[in-house]
Amino acid sequence: MSNLLLPLRNALTEAVADEVIAFNPLDRLKLSRILPRDTLETDYEPDPYQWNEFLTLLCSMEGTKRCAFQFWAFTGLPTSELIALTWADLDLVAMTARIDKAVVEGEEKGTKTKSGTRTIPLLTAARQALHAQKALNGPTTGRILLNPRTGGEWTDQALLRLWQRTCQGRQGALSQPRTRCGTRSRATC
Repeated sequence: MSNLLLPLRNALTEAVADEVIAFNPLDRLKLSRILPRDTLETDYEPDPYQWNEFLTLLCSMEGTKRCAFQFWAFTGLPTSELIALTWADLDLVAMTARIDKAVVEGEEKGTKTKSGTRTIPLLTAARQALHAQKALNGPTTGRILLNPRTGGEWTDQALLRLWQRTCQGRQGALSQPRTRCGTRSRATC
């Protein structure tokens, strides 16, 4: 139910921001009060890649594409924050990345919430991806990850399509793209 209401809630929030309506009526809606308790839980089980499956997919990629997915997997960043990351956001001495912006539909914005602004540690595999990316692109001050096909910023849809094509190019259980989020969580453990 929350997933179904999310687009409507966002549209109404935009209408409030544009001063078309005075308030968002869904802000007062609490699903936990109107839905039966047994409908608030789900039997959905994420199906993340096993470590060997993930490595097989990663090894099937080359260059900038591999760097992008390796960095993505070992930081766990949402797509919009991954796309927005610049070299200036990195502290390669402390091995951290400052996350304070996102790119949504080609437009740079802040993170969704103030608590979304944070500094994350860079695991060894994420640092390796950065070093490989720097070797491919040379020193730069702009965005870290660029789409090699266009030379411009990635879009969330372009990254998803690339991941899906990579998964579909593999045999058996790897033929279907699965939850990247669960894979990132497992990969960073």
